[in-house]
Amino acid sequence: MEHLSTAILTDILTEKIKRDTSEEYGEFVSSLNSLTEKQTTVEDLKQFENHFDKFLPQLDLVISTQGHEEIMNMKATLLDLFANDLSFKSIYLLSAALSNKKELTHLNQFMYPVTYWAPVIKSNELLTNAV
Repeated sequence: MEHLSTAILTDILTEKIKRDTSEEYGEFVSSLNSLTEKQTTVEDLKQFENHFDKFLPQLDLVISTQGHEEIMNMKATLLDLFANDLSFKSIYLLSAALSNKKELTHLNQFMYPVTYWAPVIKSNELLTNAV
């Protein structure tokens, strides 16, 4: 994760970096999924939360300047990332990292409904695939 641009997460959520056409998107996803792949406990995952610290201040600032529609689009993009590209462990780690910096108030407000919907969407996917 250290080799990634500090703006990559913001650029993904604002769709400056597109899911289907950007190599950077795939690099972010594969870096995150490989970071969590060998972790077996929540405590193991939590030790990697600080890997996201470099992305968060810029994301908080961008969220603070966006209108309602732009913020809703960013939330939809994040949920799409969770639902389609990240492993359960990666979802947990990214969600925790985005939610646990209380001093980043805009980011905390942004994440509140996302932390609810992410497990609902992933659970539905598991149930649908099990049938």
